Amino acid sequence: MREEMFYKVLWVEDDLSIIQGYQITAEAKDIELDVATNWEEAEEKLRINFNEYSAIILDAQCKIKKADTVASKLFLGHVSVRISRIFGEKHKFIPWYVLSAGTMDDFSIVLELINTEERQNFDSLWGPMKYIKAKDEEIDGKKVAQEEILFDNIRQVASSTGINTVLFRHSDVFKYLGKGRVFDYTKARSYMLKMLSALYYPEENLNFVYEGNPLRKVIEYLFRGANNFGLLPDDCIDSNGHIVLLDASRFMAGLDTNVYEGRTLKHKIRFGNPGTGKDGAGGDCIFNQEIAMFVKNILNFSSSDSHTNEDDPYEIEEKKKEIFFGYVLQLCHVIKWLGDTSGHFKLNIVL
Repeated sequence: MREEMFYKVLWVEDDLSIIQGYQITAEAKDIELDVATNWEEAEEKLRINFNEYSAIILDAQCKIKKADTVASKLFLGHVSVRISRIFGEKHKFIPWYVLSAGTMDDFSIVLELINTEERQNFDSLWGPMKYIKAKDEEIDGKKVAQEEILFDNIRQVASSTGINTVLFRHSDVFKYLGKGRVFDYTKARSYMLKMLSALYYPEENLNFVYEGNPLRKVIEYLFRGANNFGLLPDDCIDSNGHIVLLDASRFMAGLDTNVYEGRTLKHKIRFGNPGTGKDGAGGDCIFNQEIAMFVKNILNFSSSDSHTNEDDPYEIEEKKKEIFFGYVLQLCHVIKWLGDTSGHFKLNIVL
């Protein structure tokens, strides 16, 4: 018989009559429910045993203090603020959800208020915030209770909790990556999560392969984003739809850049007015000198012909893994800088 791994979940629920049934369902999913009937008690548990919890489940209407005699309609608003503060103090996120009958007055309005941008950022990893008690959902032709779906989400996330810490430590990077963001590419977000998780939690990523491709692919996605919001001309995209990375890097660094048709030089382009240095260096540019150097060095290090629609890996020697992670962190800086800067420029191409 295998040794069970139980994931501990803090559940704030004052209706003791339903707890046993949920505990049976949770245990079948390898989840242990640690129940608190009010937020004051729950917060004590959370602060003392923070790193033990894999998730937090909240009822919509519950008592705030131990001495309260009735549940409060202000419960979720109060708790969501407290949770956010605790996460900030601990420098770590724990997935949290609302499991409710949904009968509270103004339930949808309250959910809209607490479903902050911070919480929405985690929907793709944690699943949705709201679940309704005793309500089924049809999945693959079968009716599944929403609490079972919730417990499955918790179990899946709990198996890779290091990701949550990475997202917190680099929240100023990931706010620019992913669906609906400045760089609207989920793969770019996924590559960065994978590389940073391997840096912080090598014991959870024993099969991680050090490859140049992910570094180059993230940069290509950054350039595609730059093209979308008008910082990079179509001249830096070849006939196969690939970003010509070195040309894009030169253009954004403010250097004269050759544009070819086949092997024939068609014309030269640059951003803004040239300087007096080689290839117009020292003039107008998008990248500052530091960012231009980081991008150029990352491209040189990662080497190989790798594009966002190709899967052939360029593997890096194990002895160079420290250098690899150094470039991963430099890439974090590039993403933050370009995300911050993206709205400050208008495309200014000189032919």
